[in-house]
Amino acid sequence: MLLIMKNHKGHKIETGPVRNEDIDDLLDIQRRCYTEEYIETGETFKGLIESYPDGNMLATVDGSAAGYIFFHPFFIGKVKDMNLSAVRLTGKEDCMYIHDMCVHPAFRGMGITRPLLEHLNNVTRKAGFSVQALVSVQQSRTFWESHGFAVSRNITYGGKPAYYMTRIPQDSG
Repeated sequence: MLLIMKNHKGHKIETGPVRNEDIDDLLDIQRRCYTEEYIETGETFKGLIESYPDGNMLATVDGSAAGYIFFHPFFIGKVKDMNLSAVRLTGKEDCMYIHDMCVHPAFRGMGITRPLLEHLNNVTRKAGFSVQALVSVQQSRTFWESHGFAVSRNITYGGKPAYYMTRIPQDSG
């Protein structure tokens, strides 16, 4: 783990890169947060780690996996299919795409998203992108809007209504 901090409730939050041995924890968090159509496989996460190693972070609270983020360069306006693990970078990508960010329900409201989004912003800047994009599912639109994302268009994702959203990254999450 890289960053260690205490939140306002005195809990120890640590963040660092996702490792293959963390995959079972990610799958558990996913099952607690998403409906069936949005569950991805462990192979998807492994492929994302291999394809774009800087594009992930795991947050733990007092040693327990609490949340994660996965992102990678992609194309503005395009939506990545779920369970596609390989990210084949062409060098022509024009945005940073949030593949998934998820916080275990027991750890919501504890400040987990801040370091995850700060990592996203830092990598986005280092990669030279000025836009971030994502697909908002399961009533997460308000959360993403509170972090500066705006709806670009309504879409269907996983067979359900969703929103394609973008933002210009800020200095903090």
